[in-house]
Amino acid sequence: MNETENTKEIKDSTNSNNSSGFDVPAFGDFGCYGMAEQRHPLELKLIGNYLFSLYESFNTDERIKVSHFVCVENNVNIQFVTPKVIQRNELGMPDLIEDRFYAFASFDNKQCHISINTFRIAEQDNEIHYGIIKIDFINEEDTFAYELFRHLKKQSYAKSIFRNNTIRYYVPESIEIKKIADSGESLKDIFLPEIYREELDRFIQSILNYEKLKTGLRFLLCGEPGTGKTKSIRAVINAVKGKCTIFLTESLNDPRVRVSSLFRVANYFEPCLILLDDLDLLLGAREERSDTNRLGEFLQLLDGIENNKIFVLATTNSKLLVDQAASRPGRFDLILDYARMEKSNYEALVKQYAAGDIQDIFDEELIRLLHLKRLTGAFIVNLVKQVNIKHQLDADADLRGYAKRLIDFSYGGFYSQPKSGNGDFGFKKRELQME
Repeated sequence: MNETENTKEIKDSTNSNNSSGFDVPAFGDFGCYGMAEQRHPLELKLIGNYLFSLYESFNTDERIKVSHFVCVENNVNIQFVTPKVIQRNELGMPDLIEDRFYAFASFDNKQCHISINTFRIAEQDNEIHYGIIKIDFINEEDTFAYELFRHLKKQSYAKSIFRNNTIRYYVPESIEIKKIADSGESLKDIFLPEIYREELDRFIQSILNYEKLKTGLRFLLCGEPGTGKTKSIRAVINAVKGKCTIFLTESLNDPRVRVSSLFRVANYFEPCLILLDDLDLLLGAREERSDTNRLGEFLQLLDGIENNKIFVLATTNSKLLVDQAASRPGRFDLILDYARMEKSNYEALVKQYAAGDIQDIFDEELIRLLHLKRLTGAFIVNLVKQVNIKHQLDADADLRGYAKRLIDFSYGGFYSQPKSGNGDFGFKKRELQME
């Protein structure tokens, strides 16, 4: 059934099949000027939710007034039904069960008709899910319909259930709420130079006071694994969770995901924080990668004035692996180099994570060994964990001797390349011979 047939059937059925209790106007005067586009179903569902919130007067929009709103239960045998609300967020935005909507509204005092339909098509083992939005005005140019669509899209995202949530961005331009357990970590729990702690706190306070500042910050955290970058990110998340929209971007490793589309969606939310973990894997030096388009796209986005309100917190194991153009001043406001810990940090870390008998084994000599090998904080935390397990299993064990052996043994595993001549590992050839 095409759009014309659809409209005719709706018009013919408004009296006989209207179970919603709404007075549904005729469709005949619309359809002369407008737009029809295929869009992602999630995007259209949010627009439908927003239109219903305007119809209910839970939200107000200076440019849009919605006089009629109905849901459609069946796309073939049209049945109008009363919208069913699953839940609402703090702004009163509803989440409707239905995903087919018809609304009559005015945009800048110009009357229009908006229809949203979603379709599911079974194709072999997959189900293709897509949506179509159609906007019609009586006397306006089609550009006016696209202006309304852009306005609806921006407002529906900004006031949706995704607002001030932690969300995952993935293919194709889809988002979902990601539940993250509170790790309990804060900046005071991380062994950092005081100036680093102050700057990260400034980053946090800038998010919390965004309504006053109206500008974003971009920090790049550099350092070897285990130096505290991930803990710093968790501390920032814990501090701003529920106060801004946080984007997790592990899907950017998928070449189908465009960086520009991520920033475009992020722009709908204020304030917004994009987390770019392992930036070197996403945007390495251009001479080492064939995909230079993504790097160029990222540089252009950082230079764009429209993205100045977005907060970006990125990490890399080595800024030498990130293209110089991406890490230069102006594209990132601050680059923090996470170095190995000082001797005093080892003592404080052991006191924080070890207790009783286990803390006692970390004497001056053992602390000096940790510092000599320049072990990371993550290594120390794991070492204390292993020694504690050993103590639980064998109360009479020589824990200090065990800790020294474990340092030498696991240090080689974590920080050294495999050496030949360590004995036979795996299967021997003669064991794999077939009879």
